[in-house]
Amino acid sequence: MLSKKLCSQLLDGNMTDHNKYISGTCRGFYVTINTTPNGMFSFQISAHSDNDPENAALREFVESRKSVTEQIQSFTVYHNSVTIVSTRTFLGKKIPEHLNTAIMPIIDYLANNGYVTGCMQCGTQNAQIDCYDINGAHHYLCSDCVGKVEGALMDRKQGILAQKSKFIPGIVGAFLGAMIGCVVYFLIWQLGYVAAIAGLVTAVCAFKGFEMLGGVVDKKGVIACVVVIILAVLFANKLVWAYDAYSALKEYGWSFFDCFRGLKEILEASNATGEYYGGLVMAYVMTALGSFRSVVNAFKASTGSYKVKKMKD
Repeated sequence: MLSKKLCSQLLDGNMTDHNKYISGTCRGFYVTINTTPNGMFSFQISAHSDNDPENAALREFVESRKSVTEQIQSFTVYHNSVTIVSTRTFLGKKIPEHLNTAIMPIIDYLANNGYVTGCMQCGTQNAQIDCYDINGAHHYLCSDCVGKVEGALMDRKQGILAQKSKFIPGIVGAFLGAMIGCVVYFLIWQLGYVAAIAGLVTAVCAFKGFEMLGGVVDKKGVIACVVVIILAVLFANKLVWAYDAYSALKEYGWSFFDCFRGLKEILEASNATGEYYGGLVMAYVMTALGSFRSVVNAFKASTGSYKVKKMKD
C-alpha cells in the first residue's frame, strides 16, 4: 500500500505494511488500514470505555474533528471500534502527514480519556487477539468472534445457494439493462473513443436488470448476464458502424435500417471488414477491462463465497 519509508512515518511508525493492508498498534490501540474501492484509506481502531456506553462521546468527538478538518471523508462508530475513511489524497510523500492529521487526534483522545483496546467485535481483552482477513477487510478479533463471524457467513452462503432466480424475467431485465450500456457505447464512439467505462456500465446494468426482474442473481444468472454482455457489445459495435455508414450514404437514399441490415456488404465494398472486426476485438478487450471486477464480484455473491483467514504479523 505504502513504501516502507512512508509507512514508517504513519501513526508513530508502529504500523506494518502487508501490501494489501496495514496493521499494528498505535499508543496501545489496535489499528487496521484498508483501501476503499475508490482509493481512499479506511482506518479501523479498536476502542471502548466503561465510562462511554456505546462510544457515544467518541462519536461526538469524531464528528467535531470531521467538522474542522478536511482529511476525514466519513466515519462510523461501533460499540467497540470506530472506522474512519480519509479523504482522497494524491500527495505522494505527504500521504503520512495527510493521514496522521485525520487519525492521530482521535487516537490521542482515546489515550487521554481512559479508552482501552481489544477485540473489534466484542471488545474483550482477556483473549488472544489476532488480525483476520474477512472477505478482504482486516480486523483484530478474538477466536470466539471469528467463529461467530464464520458461522454467520456460512449461514448466509447456504441461504444464498437456496435462492432461485426467475430466469426468463431475469434475462429480459439483463437485456434491458445492457441496452443502457449500448447507449453509453454509442455516445462514447461519437466522441472517437472505445472506453472501458462502456463495458462497466453494460455489466452493472445487466446484472441490476437481471436482479430487478429475476429476483436474485444466482450462478446461472451470472452466466446469462455474461452472455448478454457479449451480445450487447456485438450489437453496439454493429450499431455504431451502421450509423457511420448511414452518415456517409444517406444522401444516396440509404436509411439507417438499410445500413444496419446491409452492413456486411457495405464493409466488403469499402474494404473495411478487417477494421470492423479489429474494432470489435478492441471493444471486447475494453469491455473485459471495465467489467471484469463486476463479473467476479457478481459470481462470488451468487455462490455466497467468503474468506476468513488469520493473518501473520
